[in-house]
Amino acid sequence: MNILFAHPGPQLGRSDFYFDVAEKLQSEFTHRVVFAYNGPKKAFNKSVSTWHFDSWVEENRKSIEEADLRDIQEAHPQSHLWLCIAAERLITDYSMLGGVGAQQSYALADLNFLIKALALFYQEIIKKYDIEVILAQHPDNVHSVFLFEFGKSLRIPAFMLWRDYYWDPETFLLCDDLHYRSSRLRKAYRKYMKNYEQCLEPREEAVENLIAFKLKNDPMSTGNHFARPFGMDKHLKNSWRWLLREKTFFGVLPMPVTMGYWKKNVLCALESWFHRLKNLTVRSFSSYMAHEIPEGPYVYFPLHLQPEASLLAAAPVFQNQLAVIQAISASLPAGFVLVVKDHPKMAGYRSYSFYKRLKRFPNVLLVADSVSNPMLIEGAALVATIRGTAGFQAALQGKPVLLFARAWYDCIDAIVKVNNLNDLPVLLGDLLLHKQVNSYVYKRNVYAFVQAFEGVKRKRKRVHQIESAEEKAGSYAQLLNDLFEDEMEFRNPIEGEPVVEQSYVKSIEIV
Repeated sequence: MNILFAHPGPQLGRSDFYFDVAEKLQSEFTHRVVFAYNGPKKAFNKSVSTWHFDSWVEENRKSIEEADLRDIQEAHPQSHLWLCIAAERLITDYSMLGGVGAQQSYALADLNFLIKALALFYQEIIKKYDIEVILAQHPDNVHSVFLFEFGKSLRIPAFMLWRDYYWDPETFLLCDDLHYRSSRLRKAYRKYMKNYEQCLEPREEAVENLIAFKLKNDPMSTGNHFARPFGMDKHLKNSWRWLLREKTFFGVLPMPVTMGYWKKNVLCALESWFHRLKNLTVRSFSSYMAHEIPEGPYVYFPLHLQPEASLLAAAPVFQNQLAVIQAISASLPAGFVLVVKDHPKMAGYRSYSFYKRLKRFPNVLLVADSVSNPMLIEGAALVATIRGTAGFQAALQGKPVLLFARAWYDCIDAIVKVNNLNDLPVLLGDLLLHKQVNSYVYKRNVYAFVQAFEGVKRKRKRVHQIESAEEKAGSYAQLLNDLFEDEMEFRNPIEGEPVVEQSYVKSIEIV
């Protein structure tokens, strides 16, 4: 298999490790691997074909400038190429945070140049090596998003290695779109639903125990990957540590666009730091958040972390979360309250004006981020989410879920999807007043998904509890090889068995 192994950003310092994994994939398995990276140029050994984006851009600047972006876009009609720009938090501000994200400003011509450079760079690699599979990594940067989109028109599958941070951090899944979804998971779910009586009814008790185990843990309190309540003292401590750790990724002069997504201008970083400090100061002296869950019926809407791939790449039309809250608030049946809780890591990122505007909606209650997420879900009549994991937690508890965008669990039929915001009053009325969710059907849907989810994941095999760098690289190469084999078996089924393609979310009625 010819694999394009992309290392899309140097900030996390993983380029050496990623290269070692790519090398192991090639030397220990039957794959031909091309390693593409960006940022500072490094001296990798020649065992794997290696391409450095920044060097290539300098060598081909004239041909990039002369290329016509409209021709490139028209040649790739299935690919939304501008999305890679909109999803990159350091060169655009689609998250609407007003200077808190340290974005640098670029002219449209500069941004168009970056798209052209990405297209010509990866097009040359894909053609030269006859690439069959792209490992694009997580879609939280311009390169990864571009590769997912580019692959659509070229009909080359792009994947990310998704780790189950929430409940089993040693297990992994290959996702094949920007929404963290898996076509293989969707197909496994359909099989379980079709053969529920034979495959799952005898195992229902085991699935119930697995769900009970999952519900014991709140994903928002699992490991350092997720946030804890954030205050001014923590902001000051973290800022100093972060500056020491990231000092090589700062520059005094404005950065060219080909560096702006990984190297920050120090003045923009300082401006964003002061903005966040100001917001945290206002927050510490304000009492606009409730600390109690309301007694009456309510709908729960957890705000998303921003800027983050969960919205920037996977749900770009829902960046304005205040507008989503406004739509839900205006569409609620009388007698219901909308409870909103911010992501704890967002402390200081949103300005006081955001919360002040939210408080003007009379049927909206903003609760503090210290209020327990599981308790809010348990007491809710309905959980509405753009694409957050709270929706899956609610489904595990048998709660009605209203999903605005695509998500990794959206193939669960019993989850109601919003296709048209004008239908929101009707959907909320059906779910809250007419109770159009059959608990028996819901249970079967959720059980089938949980069983399918557990079945398609792979556990990483550690050589030792404390691994050397070489052992860890070998373990990840083995994991990727196993997952790629699973994917190829799925995409080349036995004769007569149809492949289930990833499809757009469609709303359904559960009666």
